[in-house]
Amino acid sequence: MPANPETVFSAQLNWYLFDPTQAIFTRFWQFIRQHMADRNYHADQRLFSEGQTALSLAAQRRLMLGQICSLTYSRCRPEMPVYIGSYILDDAALTAGYYRSVIITSNRLKGQKLGTLDPADLSAAISEPDSFSGRFALYQGLTGCFSPCNFAKTIPTGAHLNTLKTIATSGADIGAIDCLTWRIFKAFFPEAVAQVNVAGYTPQMPGPPLVSGLAAGSIGLADLKDGLDAAFKDSLVSEQMGMLGILGYASLERIHYTAFEGCEV
Repeated sequence: MPANPETVFSAQLNWYLFDPTQAIFTRFWQFIRQHMADRNYHADQRLFSEGQTALSLAAQRRLMLGQICSLTYSRCRPEMPVYIGSYILDDAALTAGYYRSVIITSNRLKGQKLGTLDPADLSAAISEPDSFSGRFALYQGLTGCFSPCNFAKTIPTGAHLNTLKTIATSGADIGAIDCLTWRIFKAFFPEAVAQVNVAGYTPQMPGPPLVSGLAAGSIGLADLKDGLDAAFKDSLVSEQMGMLGILGYASLERIHYTAFEGCEV
């Protein structure tokens, strides 16, 4: 039983959400939500709460399951939020629990590889200032380190989909998108994808963590992990998540996330 049986928990699963993927992540969350309800842990049916973040919900001890940026997690205290694992992606080039970014360019740079590009000659689309996959991964791909590049121009886009659309319409020369989102874009936004070029890939890094506000070592957290395991064994849930490129999750040691040291937001 939860410490307070009247507590209504929440999800903050607003990553990779687009109109075509909404139903898949809803089914995933509803499976876990029902698993926890059977054990007297009650949660809101919504995938995420407007005006909240996974960290704010965890601080309130109301986060059942959420996902945060790897860079953000690397700066959190070890005990809050509690780390559960990172998605295993359907990509033979990646270690379980790891991901990477895809560097895309506009048609102006078609055929040019990363090693030939000078940042000073480029306009860059950056999703968010604190995004690893959409900002620091771009620096990493171009220079091999996390120090900001001196681009001719930087264009904030606010989201990976806007980065894709900006580069597809030649509003920017270059940008970075995490590989799972890129896979989703290839499946559901092929027209925009056809208007950009893949210039290369960044080194793999520990993936965005699944986290919870349930206490480490608690029965509730153990139940939640059992629910996640059961979800990826369920034939329909696993098939649909697999269509997106998510095969399960792997629990990484916290030391893996020291790889993000050097990223200065």
